[in-house]
Amino acid sequence: MKKSLLNVSILLTVISQPGIAAERCEAIFGEPANRSLEVTGPSLLTQKQYQDFLNSVDALLGPLQTPENLKVTMTEPGVGGVFSKDDNYISVPSTFLKYGVKKGSHPKFTTAILAHEYGHAVLNQNIKKYSPLWEAYEIERTGSMESAQAALKETMAALDAIRNAKTPEEKSAAEANKVKVFAEIKVSAERSADRVQVLKIMTAYNEMFADTVSVIRFQDPRIIYKAISGDALIASSVKMYKDPATKYAVRFSEKDLKRITLENRQFDKSWGPANLQQWQKDIAATIANKEMHPYLLLAPARSALWDAIKNKVHNPEEQQQILAKLLQVIGKHFEANFQDIKNVRTLNPLEFNQSLIRDIEKAFAN
Repeated sequence: MKKSLLNVSILLTVISQPGIAAERCEAIFGEPANRSLEVTGPSLLTQKQYQDFLNSVDALLGPLQTPENLKVTMTEPGVGGVFSKDDNYISVPSTFLKYGVKKGSHPKFTTAILAHEYGHAVLNQNIKKYSPLWEAYEIERTGSMESAQAALKETMAALDAIRNAKTPEEKSAAEANKVKVFAEIKVSAERSADRVQVLKIMTAYNEMFADTVSVIRFQDPRIIYKAISGDALIASSVKMYKDPATKYAVRFSEKDLKRITLENRQFDKSWGPANLQQWQKDIAATIANKEMHPYLLLAPARSALWDAIKNKVHNPEEQQQILAKLLQVIGKHFEANFQDIKNVRTLNPLEFNQSLIRDIEKAFAN
């Protein structure tokens, strides 16, 4: 047997047996009827091996529900991964080419990304139990296009009424109606802008949770960093910031982007004064670009989470409670901070992390 094939063979054993909890999963879950999975591209793993892997993730969910009616597709080799909450659909490269096509890949990277995308589906399935407000913002998001179209109709109708008014009374009424409509649209536009920022923060919570699923599954605080830290994934971001047509207030270098999008996904990153100062500079730079960067915003909280769970990920009984506790923390923290959507305008990223860290430490104290 060639060395590369031997490595893959050894890895498959590791993937299918992460710990006692996962070893039980096949008997408990089998192949869920509410999840379909197909492999459409050349792959180092079979359809059954991917299903077995997801079963092993299900074994870590404890009281959380498995995603319902989820479709998973392992596509052509490439980089990245997608979870569409509107379509309840996951797409992950069947071979994750972190170094591009010339250097090949390793199935551990693909399964790490698969666990991450599955984590998004788990959060989407369960979050409304822990945060009605989260669900309300999601419903508002899905209706935002219809609201915008309705506002446009009202605007056109108000302007038409002014043009068509014949008497002074009709003109006065039409002008008054226009003022009312425009005031309502201004309020709606302000809320829409605030909602965009809140949704970005929801994405940051979501990314932390999804990364945690992989961290627990592989019992490795750097598993996502290892999976995506090659050259291929960062290339598109570098190209964007070098494009003269890109209108960004701050243009990040490749070194900056690797730090912001990759290094901050390490759950065991040290947060001494130097790293914290750099993080605050990066936060300010991304906000200048009108971003609440999803991997950067909660980076300090990720490390606090690892400190809280690192001894629990090896214990099968505690292992199965981590994700439910984390989802409860996220729901509680979101509810506490965004009952008033305008709070997003004055959000202090450092204080935001500090309050989340306190919630994490309290939840995992026992």
